Amino acid sequence: EKKNKAVVLFSGGIDSTTALYWALSNFGGATALTVHYAQRHNIEVQMAERIANRLNIEFRPVVFPLKDIVYSALIDNEKEIPNSLSTSKNEEGVPFTYVPFRNGIFLSLAAAFAESRGITDIVTGFNLVDTPDYPDTTEEFTKKMEEELKSLRDIDGEPFNLIALPMCSPVFYDDERLPGTYANFLIINDAVLLPVYN
Repeated sequence: EKKNKAVVLFSGGIDSTTALYWALSNFGGATALTVHYAQRHNIEVQMAERIANRLNIEFRPVVFPLKDIVYSALIDNEKEIPNSLSTSKNEEGVPFTYVPFRNGIFLSLAAAFAESRGITDIVTGFNLVDTPDYPDTTEEFTKKMEEELKSLRDIDGEPFNLIALPMCSPVFYDDERLPGTYANFLIINDAVLLPVYN
């Protein structure tokens, strides 16, 4: 028997699309929560809406601009978005495209959204493989956020449940990290073929 509805943090990218399909197969329904944080690459927001509409599920865009709060090449039109993450990092090794605590902010928004609708399950698909130097996509970050959300209670006294899809370890060949992700799927003829976990 499937659980009640889940809230899915949904960027419209590959990993969050896999998370959305996973949620739809494991819950009675899902709401796709997409945060428009004034990112320059807003094609994902458009894709998120298209995918949610195609699946005939609730799509909730949240406008929460981070441009006046944090600094990042992803939201500052004056900064150049680098072509390569490996050569475009600060002294601490963090890419200029990192948006400080973005996933923590998104999880806070998702928890508030979920609680106001009597939902306690939040599904994510953070991409560690593509962004290994972003502090808020690490397994450690995700586990700590999961623990923190479990320690909190909604208005009915229920703990929040963060479900982060499994993140694979990077794969190397001849000392080069191969691009890739656990979320390999194919969209073809109005169908999505994707891996099934558990």
